[in-house]
This record gives sequence, C-alpha cells and structure tokens, in this order.
Amino acid sequence: RGLIQHFKLIAENSPWPVIVYNVPSRTSQGLTSESIIHLSHHPNIIGIKEASGNLELGKDVIKQVASDFIILSGDDYTGLELCTMGACGIISVVSHVLGKQIKEVLKNIKQLSLNNKSVDKKTALKNSLLIQQSKKVVKPFMNQYKDFLDCVYSESNPIGIKMALKLMGVFKSAELRAPLMMMEKEKSEKLKKTMQTLGLL
Repeated sequence: RGLIQHFKLIAENSPWPVIVYNVPSRTSQGLTSESIIHLSHHPNIIGIKEASGNLELGKDVIKQVASDFIILSGDDYTGLELCTMGACGIISVVSHVLGKQIKEVLKNIKQLSLNNKSVDKKTALKNSLLIQQSKKVVKPFMNQYKDFLDCVYSESNPIGIKMALKLMGVFKSAELRAPLMMMEKEKSEKLKKTMQTLGLL
C-alpha cells in the first residue's frame, strides 16, 4: 500500500507522464504484480521499467495491466524473452555496445507477431507457438553474447559497461564517481578478451 501511494503521489504531482521502475536488486523491495496492475490504471502512470528479472511476474503483469500500459524490460538477461511474451521493448545496458544486434532480434520478434494477425499483447501469452518461435530468435543471441553479459555484470552496473565503452574508444577513461570504482584489472582483461573474440573490438 505504501509503494502504491508513493508512486501515485509522484504521478499526481508530475507535469510529465511517469514510468514506474521496479528494480528490487537496487531497492531491496520489489513491486508485486498486483501493485503494478493497480498502478497501470492511473492516468499519469504510462508504463514500467520491469527490471526484476522475474519472468513469472512479467507474465502476470502483461496479462492484466491496462491495455495502453507500456511494459519495458530493464533486465538484459531476461528482456528479450519478456518481449516474446508481449513486452514492448527494453531499456538496456548492453545495448550501448550491442544496440544493432538487439534491435535486429526485437525486429524479428515483432515480425513474428505481425505475421500472426490474431496476436496482441493480451493474447500473446495464449499463443504458445508464437512464444516458442520467438524464443528460437532469442536463444542464438543469448548463446552468442552471454559471456559478454557475464563480464559486463561481473561488477556493479555501470562499472562493466563503462569499461567496455572505454575499450571501444567511446570514453577516454573508465573511471567513475565514488563510491563506484573502476573495474578490477583481471575482470577488465577478461572483458577485453571476450569482446575481441566476439569481434566487438
């Protein structure tokens, strides 16, 4: 009840539409599916960045939220799979490096949905064939880039992605503001080798 009231107060006092952020790994308290469904009916709460990594919660939410509610994944490990279930897209960390690759997978998932005219986000969960086809699109991507994701997330975000972007020459330095510290040397070397193997450097 307290979290619902918190987000409602923000939404009622914000001049802009609100996207709720569910990230229990950072906040020590996750939103329940019931809370998200309830908040989805508020006129100034337009969506959620769902970063719990809990696909069961994602399924419940997609099935029951308001029809115009935007569901975006905020978890790189489960985000594409959540999109096969009806989520709209991803707010991604590794897309800073793998933007084109992720875009291609999302395009293929969307195309599968468009090819099946009867499927929208409310009925996608009931169409097991579509979900299985979509997972076949997601699986090769996850198999190919899982080691890269593991390296990026071997330390607290955004330590890994900043090092990756430094290795690519996007940033001159991988330093961060305290209390975050630059990626440990051993981990940054592993990240570099992984990126080289994948042709990212």
